[in-house]
Amino acid sequence: MKDHIKVIRNPDVFKICMEDNRCEILSLLKKNDMSVNQIADTLGKDYSTIFRHVKKLEKYGFLERKGESRIKRAPEIIYSRTANIFIPMVHCRETESLCDCSILWKKEQAHGLVEMLEKMGYENNGHKELAEDIYDLFKCYTEIVNEKLVEAGIDSKDIPFFNIMRIRLMVLLLEMEINEELERKIKKIKSNVECTSV
Repeated sequence: MKDHIKVIRNPDVFKICMEDNRCEILSLLKKNDMSVNQIADTLGKDYSTIFRHVKKLEKYGFLERKGESRIKRAPEIIYSRTANIFIPMVHCRETESLCDCSILWKKEQAHGLVEMLEKMGYENNGHKELAEDIYDLFKCYTEIVNEKLVEAGIDSKDIPFFNIMRIRLMVLLLEMEINEELERKIKKIKSNVECTSV
């Protein structure tokens, strides 16, 4: 059974899936399980190249065999992703739960955002909890988006990753003045960040 999230603790293993062709294969298999021939046809690449990348992804646990299909009378192996989302967590200990690792990863991302904002000229006014506030904001509006998707009968697994990001942005813009909790979290962040660029 496919996991929703799989934590990759080895940075060398995570690099395996970052190669362009392998990224394309993983992206394609997010929607449907496919054979090597189907992947090659869809991506417009030769069979041997795709076969080599699929075997590498399978070897390192990103893909698994899901069965067999008969296409043009020849049996073909059908491949599937082992998870919907792969998260690099090189600092996460084996003893930590997936939920703990996911939260830790999201908090690390929030710290990274604070650093990027500072490089872009948005300075932290000395507020030590800015990354935590950003994490809380993302958590809040992600929950709002997830509730709205469920209400609409839309499965988030069927939405491409970048569209999920766009939906989250749109919901943030539309809800920030009507949702008091969201508005309060945004104001708290804005009050602790100052634009220093000209």
